[in-house]
Amino acid sequence: MKSLVLIVVALSAIFQFIAAFMAIRLIRVSGRLVAWVFLAVGFLVMGMRRAVTITHIGEGLSRGDMPAEILALLISLLLLCGISMIGPLFSRINHEQNELAKIHQELVENEIRYRTVADFTSDWEFWLAPDHTFKYISPSCEELSGYTPEDFYRSPQLMSEIIHPEDLPRYRSHTHNIRENGLPEPIDFRIITRDGQERWIAHVCRPVVGTDGVPLGQRASNRDITERKRVEAELRKSEQRFRELNEALEQRIAEREQAERELREQEGRLRMVLETLPVGVWIVDAEGVIVFGNQAGQRIWSGAQYVGVEQYDKYKGWWSNTGVRIEPEKWGAARAVTRGDTSLNEEIDIECFDGARKTILHSAVPLRDAGQRITGAVIINQDISYRKQAEQALMRREADLRRAQEIAKIGSWTYAMADEIWWSDELYRIYGVSPETFIPTIGSFLNLIHPDDRAAMETWMQACSADENPGELVFRIIWPDGTIRFISGRGELVHDLQTGLHMAGTGQDITERKQAEKALAESESAFRATFEQAAVGMARMAPDGRWLLVNQRLCDVVGYSRDELLGLRLQDITYPDELDSVLGNMREMLAGNLDTFSMEKRYIRKDDSVVWINLTVGLVRDCAGAPDYFTCVVEDISMRKRAEEALTEKQRLLEELNLNLERRIADAVSDLREKDRILMLQGRQAAMGEMIGNIAHQWRQPLNTLGLIVQELLITYGREEFSKEILKANVEKAMGLISHMSKTIEDFRNYFKPDKEKILFNVNQAVAKTLSLVEPSLKRLEITMDVIEKADAEISGYANEYSQVLLNILLNCRDAFEVGPRDRARVIAITIFTDHGRSVVTIADNAGGIPDNIIHKIFDPYFTTKDPDKGTGIGLYMAKTIIEKNMGGRLTVRNTGDGAEFRIEV
Repeated sequence: MKSLVLIVVALSAIFQFIAAFMAIRLIRVSGRLVAWVFLAVGFLVMGMRRAVTITHIGEGLSRGDMPAEILALLISLLLLCGISMIGPLFSRINHEQNELAKIHQELVENEIRYRTVADFTSDWEFWLAPDHTFKYISPSCEELSGYTPEDFYRSPQLMSEIIHPEDLPRYRSHTHNIRENGLPEPIDFRIITRDGQERWIAHVCRPVVGTDGVPLGQRASNRDITERKRVEAELRKSEQRFRELNEALEQRIAEREQAERELREQEGRLRMVLETLPVGVWIVDAEGVIVFGNQAGQRIWSGAQYVGVEQYDKYKGWWSNTGVRIEPEKWGAARAVTRGDTSLNEEIDIECFDGARKTILHSAVPLRDAGQRITGAVIINQDISYRKQAEQALMRREADLRRAQEIAKIGSWTYAMADEIWWSDELYRIYGVSPETFIPTIGSFLNLIHPDDRAAMETWMQACSADENPGELVFRIIWPDGTIRFISGRGELVHDLQTGLHMAGTGQDITERKQAEKALAESESAFRATFEQAAVGMARMAPDGRWLLVNQRLCDVVGYSRDELLGLRLQDITYPDELDSVLGNMREMLAGNLDTFSMEKRYIRKDDSVVWINLTVGLVRDCAGAPDYFTCVVEDISMRKRAEEALTEKQRLLEELNLNLERRIADAVSDLREKDRILMLQGRQAAMGEMIGNIAHQWRQPLNTLGLIVQELLITYGREEFSKEILKANVEKAMGLISHMSKTIEDFRNYFKPDKEKILFNVNQAVAKTLSLVEPSLKRLEITMDVIEKADAEISGYANEYSQVLLNILLNCRDAFEVGPRDRARVIAITIFTDHGRSVVTIADNAGGIPDNIIHKIFDPYFTTKDPDKGTGIGLYMAKTIIEKNMGGRLTVRNTGDGAEFRIEV
């Protein structure tokens, strides 16, 4: 029961809310705001009350009154139905009111429009009464006709007067039809304006009746259509031209459609042709991307990459002539679409997408539109791998043929029976002429042949052309330099369906063969003479040892006559102890393991005496390579053997003498080396003596100073000015001088200490160190040192030995000044620089130079121009040895304008 009450209350609340909503909508429809607002608020309050009742029932605060709730539901339903019926009524009333207002507004607007249209229209409007008088004429009649409305009001027949005479009958027929039939019928006619102009008028009129059906006349409208008529005339002309153009266009369209059909057919045929072509055809767009590729192209590349120019590196190719890899922008397609270049038959080695290598001919042609803009390119690829292999094989065969012809000295020729002859390169060489200067014809060829052989050649050629196969012809030719050569010619008539009837043959230079045949005949004669008159025994021997041919000298050696010896074998006259070795060598030759052998052996003569001989045996084989016979050369060496025995004895005696001589030579060499050592030691001691003199010179001043210090101490001792400070100061001075002198001794000791291994040292420092040692002696002779350092050079070598070289050269310069003129300033210039990575030190003086007749000897050992007590001739020799042998450099000397210059390069 509670649920039923809730449903009734809920429905009542819903109906009241809906009624409130519809009341609010009626505000807009009825236009009465207050009444419907109060009504809507009442419905809302009643709905809220119903909602509260639902809440109380749901919470159990009230059970609800079922009859009252049903009554409330019915009231709510009735109110909802009433409001729903009132809404359409108000809508219909509002609609009728709006229609009345609209009709009134339209009436006012129509009146305004009538006045506007009647008075302000550009058309000539008029109302003609039944009595043919004008009731109304619009002001625009003056603009069209030049006459005012008052002119027409005064003279109604003016209308007929201004109509063009040619059009007046049609106008009158028109007005008659209007009066009789009452049907409106437009008409166009011309009028003559007041100023005499001709204008076209579009006239429309219709009968007018009142509300009671009484005729009121005719209402008409005249419109100026002069411009329209002109435009229509132009339009008719344009239409005519348009029809003509249209017909032409239709014909063009038909032709284009026909062309398109033909183009499609041609495109189909072209595609079929492209697909059946044996070459690869590719079409690319303006970006270089493939838009078409036939099957042959796919087969050549084993696929395709549909990429633009920037990605052409996916295609691997190399220029055949250089082997250089083709960059993406260098492909023919790239050059065609980017630069418009055309490339034809570029030979390229490619790597296909399956890894295979091929050689192709690559061509690319740009495609352009009507504006010459590049729209793409056509690429042709032709696989010539097999052709290249065939060409290479053909080139190899041709090269082999040429080489074979060169080796055999055989040339080939063809004669087309029309005075046109082709020669191979070797044939030109055989005949001693050049292809650049000689054209082979029958006449020019016969001019090369020896005059005595031309008739035979002409007969031979006639036989060839008659297909008689004349065989070989040996003839002579004369080279341009006059040399005569022998030629073997062969030829025949060739019946060839492709090349036609022609002659072909060869020519072989057999000059050497002819010369060999002549030489062989001469050699055979000479051999016979030599064989019989030879100073040594000569023979031919069968493989089994039988003598086949022997000369007289061999008979004399063994003591047998020729006939007796031909009846014997080698085994019969060979000393028994040596027979096995001889036969063994012969078996090795027969087996092919030995070409020849030579040995000293003994033969048994007919009188049983023994003779020493030197036997040389060679094997001659026949054409098949089988052993034919042995050649033997027998030289009697009995006298040589006796001489060898005597020589052996003398050799023994000579060896004893040699032993004694070697001991004597060794002793002499040892003495010479000891002398060299003494000389070098003397040179070093002389240098040391020079240095000791320098040391003495350097010590003299410090010793004097040291003596003064000691004397000063002795004098001041015991006086008042003597003090500990004075003593200390003098002691420090003395110790400084002693330290300086000690350092001088150490420098000289290190200078003469030999280096054991190479070190990296500074050349500039070595020069400065050496100058410090010799500077006192140079100053004594008033010699000025000028050191020019152009570079700071370092070398690897022996520093002390290098300094000794510098010292030796400087001392030689000093000695030259001692004996030279004194009429100029004495200068030694030392220059230090580098040349191609080598350090160079030049030492030049102005002491007058070295005489030309001895300058090439100054580096020889023991060579000196000084007195024996002043020089040993070993110093410069040691210097050159140190620089060139020990340090791998060069030491040279040359004369300058006023002195000598030594150059040290290391």
